[in-house]
Amino acid sequence: DMPMGGSYAVEPTKDVDYLNGVSTLDIIIIQRHILNQTPLESAYKMIAADVNNSQDVSAIDLIELRKLILGVYNVLPHNTSWRFVDAEHTFNDVLNPWLINVPENYMIGNLSSDMVIDFVGVKVGDVNGSVIANSESTKVEKRAQRSGLVLDVKATTRPNSVIRRAQIS
Repeated sequence: DMPMGGSYAVEPTKDVDYLNGVSTLDIIIIQRHILNQTPLESAYKMIAADVNNSQDVSAIDLIELRKLILGVYNVLPHNTSWRFVDAEHTFNDVLNPWLINVPENYMIGNLSSDMVIDFVGVKVGDVNGSVIANSESTKVEKRAQRSGLVLDVKATTRPNSVIRRAQIS
């Protein structure tokens, strides 16, 4: 439970299973985008294609993704395996989602009631949407059986203020 009246930042994270959903087909799709043959049609695919987290899509992203696929990297040196974007965010330009800051957390200034906050999960490197959610899970479970999110609470410098980070399972 989070005390009412407090200030919070909700920031979901997931940084495991980098290869899930990533294949040479993603490299081909990103290459076609860079060559302007078949541009990526969504801001979320652009974020997924930005493998090195430089806020653009370039040949460097192809190199980094190739290193991941070939096993040179076990993790991406400049990115996490997943990015989460506030679902209420509207992108001004789908081909340049970084024109304004992409909100990867949700700030609550003065918690006064229960809230539902939605995020869109983006699997880094997976531009064709082939990721298998919860691929590391060893059992099948019904959604109603899932436990809540694990929250890591960190105090900030402001009184009555904490940061809650949700680890998405």
